[in-house]
Amino acid sequence: MPSARRPPLPVRFVLLPSAQDPARPAAYLASTLSGLPVLRSLDPTPAGEPLVTSSLLLLALGRPPSDAWSLLLPHRQRQRSLPIELDLAGQAPVEADVWLPLALARALAQALEVDDLLAGLLSWRTRRCASWLEPGGILAHKYVAHPRRS
Repeated sequence: MPSARRPPLPVRFVLLPSAQDPARPAAYLASTLSGLPVLRSLDPTPAGEPLVTSSLLLLALGRPPSDAWSLLLPHRQRQRSLPIELDLAGQAPVEADVWLPLALARALAQALEVDDLLAGLLSWRTRRCASWLEPGGILAHKYVAHPRRS
């Protein structure tokens, strides 16, 4: 029997230093699950899709990060490989994590039965939102949520 839908966790904007270059921060959206931040990049991939930390999500639920591969097996069978990122081109705030494209992160959250809690963080409507650091240290933003489809 499916559990009752829970209200989504709050989403906050965070600016975190890069693990490789602490002087160069990057912007993320974050929700805290079981005391650990689940992060979503605000610098979309060339395909226009943000990336989400999978290891932190799994650790927040008391599962080893390697569980992501078995949970995403149906997606791996449809594709030759999973489009993952390990260090966000040097901007990742943690040394070791597997960053998944938003669509795969949503599938992982659903498999883990926390898609309701992470609905705000994993919203497809906000996939084009972006923040980046301009020369001179100016933080620029583009935040336009796409309207709901009817």
